[in-house]
Amino acid sequence: MTRRFAVLFSKRVGELLSDEETGKLVYLLSEIGLKARLLQNRVHGYPLAVHVLSYVENAPERAGAWKLVHRLVEYGWVYVNKMEAARLGEEALKKVIEKRVEEIKLDDFSIPDSLYAIIESLSSEWGSHIKQLRERWAPVGLETSEDAFPPCIKAIIEDIKAGKNIPHSARFALASFLLNIGMNVDEVLEIFKAAPDFNERIARYQVEHIAGIRGSGKKYSPYKCDNMKTLGLCVTECRVKHPLQYYWIALRRKAKPINDSRD
Repeated sequence: MTRRFAVLFSKRVGELLSDEETGKLVYLLSEIGLKARLLQNRVHGYPLAVHVLSYVENAPERAGAWKLVHRLVEYGWVYVNKMEAARLGEEALKKVIEKRVEEIKLDDFSIPDSLYAIIESLSSEWGSHIKQLRERWAPVGLETSEDAFPPCIKAIIEDIKAGKNIPHSARFALASFLLNIGMNVDEVLEIFKAAPDFNERIARYQVEHIAGIRGSGKKYSPYKCDNMKTLGLCVTECRVKHPLQYYWIALRRKAKPINDSRD
């Protein structure tokens, strides 16, 4: 709910930012932690520049026109137009909202049983859908292959290996994906060991909970692609509806040459 609110609110603000006078836009971006500057004279046709670190942290995608290699960068600044600056501000604001909500302590509040019942009902319905999806797409008898991982999962793993402190949503997405493709708890923990804040006791409890070993005994499924986009975890358009679907299709394609050669 927090992330959906953050997305909806930031999109509205993004629309307003794009209509602001350029100088005021730069000021507003600085207020939400995005380092930008107004160019006195247009440089290569661009009126604004964003610091490369702010750009990388808030680029809405890691592909296409947003990919850093496709941008004009000079002396640590990325040149952007007004609409692009507003879009970067939208992403920055979303992160600010999520961070502030995460800092709120809810220990003194209780979640109504009626809400839990709704969540359990939705979870059960989604679990049934995933089971049907798996039966339709999952190839039988193939070993786990990292080459077949979807770009979003590869990106999370790369961030962990780089020592970045990834958000809880990314941890859940990665753990649930790996467990659903057949990896066991210890294998999943081995990947998380590269995280800077790794605590084996806490991590094991959380992964076992996702695996259904602890708690309600229900094994959790990964986020579908729409949710990955909402959470800011989608890095490119894969033309699938679920990361597991991408993985299973990739495995089938990977196995096809082998089957053809046997024929």
